[in-house]
Amino acid sequence: MRKLPFANLLVTFDAAARHLSFKEAAEELFITPSAVGHQVRALEKEHQTKLFVRLNRYLELTTIGKQYHRKIAGALQSLRRVTSELLDRS
Repeated sequence: MRKLPFANLLVTFDAAARHLSFKEAAEELFITPSAVGHQVRALEKEHQTKLFVRLNRYLELTTIGKQYHRKIAGALQSLRRVTSELLDRS
């Protein structure tokens, strides 16, 4: 079984996949577009696969990227919901 990627890489990939933009993902995450690109490349390197097709002015998810995003998006949303519920009780 492969090791789990660092959570920040998954969060960054999720934002980039939802926006199909490193710039918009960077704005959401309060980091630079370059940092988004570096983190996505690190995740691609770790998985040894391309998650995005980088075109002149926009991004597209590869088939594997779409499948991966569908599977991790729900897990990340669950983590956000649980965290919000826990913190709202305080």
